[in-house]
Parts: sequence; structure tokens; C-alpha cells
Amino acid sequence: MAGQEFGAIGPVPNFFTKAPARRVQETGGIVMSKAVSQAKRTGFTLIELLVVIAIIAILASILFPVFGRAREQARRSACLSNLKQIGLGLMQYTQDYDERMPFANYDGNNGLGFWWMDAIEPYVKSTQIYTCPSRNTFSGNPNDYTLYRPRAQRGTLNQFGTYGINNTHLNSAGLLEPPYFAGGSNHTGPAARSIAAFARAAETVMAVETNITLGKAQWNGNTPLNYVREGQASGASVNLPCVWAGGSGYIFSNVRVVGPHFSGTNVLYCDGHAKAQNFDNLLVTKQYGSAANIQVNWTIEDD
Repeated sequence: MAGQEFGAIGPVPNFFTKAPARRVQETGGIVMSKAVSQAKRTGFTLIELLVVIAIIAILASILFPVFGRAREQARRSACLSNLKQIGLGLMQYTQDYDERMPFANYDGNNGLGFWWMDAIEPYVKSTQIYTCPSRNTFSGNPNDYTLYRPRAQRGTLNQFGTYGINNTHLNSAGLLEPPYFAGGSNHTGPAARSIAAFARAAETVMAVETNITLGKAQWNGNTPLNYVREGQASGASVNLPCVWAGGSGYIFSNVRVVGPHFSGTNVLYCDGHAKAQNFDNLLVTKQYGSAANIQVNWTIEDD
């Protein structure tokens, strides 16, 4: 056909035909392709990024305290489990020793002495259950007082863990220490006593969370127990709220109970059950005849 060029197979395409001009748009005097313009429009602006970051920060500030409370709740549950196992160990001990609870300490008031936790250790077969997880410093220091170490390992250190047995009015020989309380009544705690004498086992304190070098807790009889708020007892119990006996000064050895769990504490009772408590239940008093008030939950008698 005239005006056309044919090769061996067919018409030869014209490869040199110019492609249609790419359309451009002009913005602010800058010429850019439509594709680049569309890509820029799909990104986040600085304001949008800042808004997202602010929302994340607000959510974090709300959720982190919730997570912290959940962790402390788990530690409190582990502490309750510790006390429950200690209670089982005490009950097994009584079956082998004529239904009598162990003494708080037998021979000496420091680490060289034989203490109640040493007496029941063969039954619980664990040294870790004597330390509340909320009070363990995890320092790795062999002299850490929050730890319990068996008698042969602790030397003179008072490494009794963080729990104390109720030793109200008793000395290391299990004898009543005067003054019992005003009026001279012989109300006592459960240490070294026969379980047959427990009039209110489910309401009487067997063991509590106490200061880290005491190993025992008690109501002295002549001194009422008082609640000390967090921050006021920094010299006595590592800034924790506590039950304290004595005059002013917050002497460390006068700390009877500490509250590391939501300003409360865990308590093991004489019937073997353990529960979380606020301090009010540990401070209940009752008039006994003409005598001064007694701390009813610290004595085994029917007050």
C-alpha cells in the first residue's frame, strides 16, 4: 500500500514516537509530578503525630499504676501462701510434740539461738517461705536481714525472715514475763502453749509480718499497741505503716506488725488459716474486770 513501509512480517512500528507529556501541577511556584504530590498527602503531619503520642502517654499513665497494683496483689497472694505453709508446718509440729506450739526462741535472743522457724523448718523444708516477696531486697547480700537462714548458717545475725510468731508475755523459756498487764492476769499468746488451751483459735494471732530482726511479735501487756501511719515510722520499719508498742521515738525493736500490702498486712491465725487484714482488727481491745484494756486478738484466752 502506498505511503506505508512493510518489512518481512508486517508494518514496522515507529519506536521513536514521543510519549504523551506527563501532566504536572504547579504549587507555590514548585513544579512536581502528580504521583509525588499524592505521596506527600498520604503521610502524617507533625500535629497528628503529637496527638497520637499524647494519647499513648495518657493511656500509659492510667494503665501503669493498674499494672503495679496487680503485681503487688500477686505478691500479697504469695505472702499469704507463705503464711499458710508456715501454719501447716506449725500444725505438723504440734502433732509430734504433744499438741504444743514451739517457743519463740529457746536459747539466746540472737542468731545463735534456736528459734521457732528452726523448729518447724524440717516440716516446711524451705527457707524461702519465711520472706514476704514485697519486702525481699533481692540484694544477694549474705547478710540480708529479710532472709531466713538456718541456725548453722546465720551466725549471730538475726536472719529470721519477715514473719514473727505471737510471743505475748512469754520469755525464751515459755514463762510469763511480768508485767502481764495491769491487774496481773496471766493472759498469753499461743507460743509454747497447748492448742487445747486456745479458746478462740480462729481469732487469735499466730504469726504476723513483723520487723526484719525481731522474729517474734507480741503485746507487752503494760503498753498498748498503736497504729503508726506510713511516713511517720521511717526510723522503725522502712517507711511502712506499722503497729508499734512503746512511747515516742519509734524504736525499731518496738515494731510489732508492718503493713507492706496496700497499707495492710497478712496474718496467720491459730487455727491455721491466713488472711489479709487491715490494722483495726489487730488493735481491738476489751476491758477485763477492773484491769486495763487487753488486746483481745493477741491472747489465747476467751477474753
